[in-house]
Amino acid sequence: METAAKATAIAVSGDLAFVGESDTLFQIVHVSDPGTPEVLGSLEASDTILDIAVDGGSVYLLTDGLHDGNTLSIVDITNPSAPVIVGTYHASDTPYSVAVSGGVAYLGVGHGIETVDVSNATSPQLLGYLSVGGHVVDIALSGAYAYLATMYAGFVIVDVSDPGQPRKLGWCTTAWNTVGVEVAGAAAYLIDQEEGLSVLDVSDPMAPKLLDVYPVHRPPTGAFTTGLVFRHRHGTGISGTAPPPLRKTRYTPTLIPGRTVSR
Repeated sequence: METAAKATAIAVSGDLAFVGESDTLFQIVHVSDPGTPEVLGSLEASDTILDIAVDGGSVYLLTDGLHDGNTLSIVDITNPSAPVIVGTYHASDTPYSVAVSGGVAYLGVGHGIETVDVSNATSPQLLGYLSVGGHVVDIALSGAYAYLATMYAGFVIVDVSDPGQPRKLGWCTTAWNTVGVEVAGAAAYLIDQEEGLSVLDVSDPMAPKLLDVYPVHRPPTGAFTTGLVFRHRHGTGISGTAPPPLRKTRYTPTLIPGRTVSR
């Protein structure tokens, strides 16, 4: 599917893909047939869309601060053909990433993360902040932990059992150009634009360790969903394709459904 401008972010949930474009356009796309995606609805965001998260009947758009501050916009998608912004939150610093679970949004801003109560979509409120020493470019949530892919600070695990007081646990060094993270069970998967796919053992959140690296030519950018990779290309458009082949070594990676892995 061709888009009007460069696609900057994508998230997938069920049969719907949520696409952000560099000219502030947000689109909801029906992708039950990946070969013929169909636009259902759209709206204009305040600025360029940097990241997108989906939780229940809401989509969370993280935008840069060129025109309206560093903004998290909460979009009601109950009717996918007519999405509407119902609430906004202004981050304290330059935003990079967003993940949402259980009524709490986790924002990668500046050199750390902000936790925001979004249980009332019309009035989101800051809960807490944690500095981790690097730009948080992607966030994966699992149980009581947030797993952070950062630029300059490596891979970081944060205890978010109390969202008001996030606490840094373990970390390990990674390639500086890591752009995405996902977690399944005791394994974390990091996408790096130079090295490819790294697999880490996170069974001990105090001491994550690298298990293996899978070199991947031009690692995918976009969102994984049930057997397909939806890519937001460096040009204009998105496409649904099978995931790339990976070199089999000591650890077998598994496909993770419905998560954005890089921008």
